[in-house]
Amino acid sequence: MSVTKIRKTSSWTLLAITLISLVVLGIYYFGGVVDPAAEMVEPIYTGLLLNWTYAVFAATIIALVFFALWDIAALVQHDPKAAVMPLGVLAASAAILIIAYSMGDGTPLNLLGYEGTHNTEFWLKLTDMWLYTTYILMGLIFVSLIYFSIRKVLSR
Repeated sequence: MSVTKIRKTSSWTLLAITLISLVVLGIYYFGGVVDPAAEMVEPIYTGLLLNWTYAVFAATIIALVFFALWDIAALVQHDPKAAVMPLGVLAASAAILIIAYSMGDGTPLNLLGYEGTHNTEFWLKLTDMWLYTTYILMGLIFVSLIYFSIRKVLSR
């Protein structure tokens, strides 16, 4: 696929996802609430927003894994030694996710008025996993910014 075709495809995909997201957000914010007299109002279309978020997240993860494996397969054909780095990145990412999941707390929360099904050990640990992973990655970004800035200054 040529670069122009790839750029055009990715631009249309981004535009479509952005437009759908804007429509879903508009429905969520302007679609009304379940009980306007309630102390804490709940939008009617909260489930729609959550399901769209899950769908976009799942598509992102699937695309990430697919293109990473595609890149590794191409590297193995041309330069097998160069394929070790992406495999290491995938292994490190999996290790971070597993460690973060094991750090999560699965104790059910005592939420007044909550009757949903997501107050289980799995969902609570999964939420903690994403939060801890975000913290770890932000820390790694901060450390790498400092390291490469210092290295650049010292190499002059």
